Amino acid sequence: MLADADLVEVILSSTTILLIIKQKRFNMKRLVLHIYIMFMALTAMACQSNEVEATPSDKSAITMNITINGKTVSCQLVENSSTRALLAQLEKGDITYEADDYGNFEKVGNIGISLPQNNESITTTAGDVILYQGNNICLYYDTNSWTFTRLGKIEGMSKEEIKTFLYAGGGSVKVTLSSGSATGIKQTLADRKAPNGRYSLDGRKLKQIPNKGVYIENGKKIVKK
Repeated sequence: MLADADLVEVILSSTTILLIIKQKRFNMKRLVLHIYIMFMALTAMACQSNEVEATPSDKSAITMNITINGKTVSCQLVENSSTRALLAQLEKGDITYEADDYGNFEKVGNIGISLPQNNESITTTAGDVILYQGNNICLYYDTNSWTFTRLGKIEGMSKEEIKTFLYAGGGSVKVTLSSGSATGIKQTLADRKAPNGRYSLDGRKLKQIPNKGVYIENGKKIVKK
């Protein structure tokens, strides 16, 4: 479909040709040239329009698994530097920590590592997964308003189901975080074909081979322990 500006340009070009013909101030070569330019312009715009419509969505759904007392649920993660760093850690292995009730609205515990923060003012709802002070992960089963970093959300569960899963008000629980899956067109570098070279899981090009950890080399995931 032509944009309004393109349509106006075509109409003006057509009007120019008609005026030239009407005033008999043209030659055959000039007429053919005008027609050729109009044809090429219309063809190019049609091809561009088709390319735009054929481009798929660039959204992705990256998940993390949360396991408590043998039951595992999926958490859909947001896209920020905090979740990228968390996923990089999970590629090395699961993260297990103790979480306790706080304020009658969350289970919170120190995960033993420090992640980048992307703090913003948030009013939580049941199922929200939040990073607090860079090294605490909060699993919410009720509402709270504060400034911290959103990591993701447990979806597909009601508030009561989330309370049951988190043993809300029931004291300390052992929480295990593990790597989920990535779907969609735009995925993490570890899950799509990478360009030649050596890269970290968050997409940084590496000059040297890491002494240990996980990295991508020529499209293949390498794990060094």
